[in-house]
Amino acid sequence: MECSSCGYSNKDEALCCNLCGNVLKPATGPTAAPTPVEGLIEELTAACEARLNEGVALYRQNRHEEALRIFDQAIAAIPRGQEDNPEVTSLWVYKGLCLQGLRRFGEALSAFDRSTVLSPASGPYLANKASALDDLGRLEESLACYDKATELDPGRADTWVDRGYVLRKMKRTTDAIASYDKAISIDPRHVTAWNNKGNALCDLQRRDEARECFRRVLQLDPSHANAARTLQTLSGPEAPAAPEDSRERLLWA
Repeated sequence: MECSSCGYSNKDEALCCNLCGNVLKPATGPTAAPTPVEGLIEELTAACEARLNEGVALYRQNRHEEALRIFDQAIAAIPRGQEDNPEVTSLWVYKGLCLQGLRRFGEALSAFDRSTVLSPASGPYLANKASALDDLGRLEESLACYDKATELDPGRADTWVDRGYVLRKMKRTTDAIASYDKAISIDPRHVTAWNNKGNALCDLQRRDEARECFRRVLQLDPSHANAARTLQTLSGPEAPAAPEDSRERLLWA
């Protein structure tokens, strides 16, 4: 075994370097017991995971009121002094998503705010906050959050789609198309990106390009109602009414 300090080659069974005395490996013995803080964090992580799984199952069934109670109970049970532990971030994220589902957008924003305080480097958590700001009509703030989210995590197509969604609402249609194009460059099979790009191209009366987008949507999802309806309208002499875009929902870092 080579000593990391002086480079001397010792026998494999040596505990200390025969040249300089540097410790090569610790003596075998019983594993040290976790400190009280380590034990608390392990317990907290296990408890959060159990409550999170229970609440997520309800959330995915659109049982938002029941899921919200689970997340509120779990948050209330966080031990004093561990409120800022990043392990609890997911509870705040799902609380916010439940509140969004219940159209309680101001409370959702507060929950997402808390998640971004606990995990400030998470692009998807910022995108959740941006979606709540969008729900509240605070489009400039929403766009600023999406911009920061794409800086932190530029490879996530959903964030670029939702950024484009806000830009189109702001009548910045060309910028919206650029955002959808970025999403498509990341995920060429992203149905929502193709659909939303087609909608934005309709705004600009770029009908041929819009048709290609909606044809692509139907290749990927033959049951897509908006694409089928708008493509049919584009075949007529009149310009179609601008359909609404779709927004993605982001969860995890």
